[in-house]
Amino acid sequence: MTGQEEKDFAESLIDDSIDETLFLTLLAVAKDNLEDERDWMYLKAVDSSQSISPGETYLTMKTLPTLFRKMLKVFVDNLEYWGIQFEDRLRYKDSSRKFYIDLANNQFAIIGTPAETKTIHQFYIKTTPELTLTTSPTFPTRFHKILGFKIAGYITAGVDADDIYARMSPEHKMAAEAMEESMRNWDTDLRLNAINYSAAPDLNNGGRVDSIDINE
Repeated sequence: MTGQEEKDFAESLIDDSIDETLFLTLLAVAKDNLEDERDWMYLKAVDSSQSISPGETYLTMKTLPTLFRKMLKVFVDNLEYWGIQFEDRLRYKDSSRKFYIDLANNQFAIIGTPAETKTIHQFYIKTTPELTLTTSPTFPTRFHKILGFKIAGYITAGVDADDIYARMSPEHKMAAEAMEESMRNWDTDLRLNAINYSAAPDLNNGGRVDSIDINE
């Protein structure tokens, strides 16, 4: 569904028109709230456009990917690097195989300089661009109505809603929640399928199998 189709759907639910500016604001709120609910599989991304070179230090900053929300893993070539807190960068400045993030400036830095130039692979959770009347959400079409139901719920639960609208609000929220539960089940199935319905072995720990949180 495009943004315009979402608007038409939300208006059909409340049987009233919604100001375009207000609608797009609520659409952004609904989309962002849904994306923030968990680390959805459809939001996983990788950026391999940057590298680390000899002579760089723990203060050599690199730009985080566009629409970055959360780092999952960092590899330099085929070696995994471990994240530390920003305020601990001095403590670990002479260490190796570590990185930290400077969220305030949308940057990160690698701690540990290799003898040659190597590629940095950032696996991360992204956000998606704000929707317009002509663009569509990036998750499967069958779940798009979640946003329309949420917007109808926002409108009908407003302080200026009359009694009829107020009575409709719980139904809109219930429909949205039912669809969200279906979407969560879909996402969980993707996670389990990705690990062949078992936790991935820790190759650095004798092949021990660790648990995995499918609700992250």
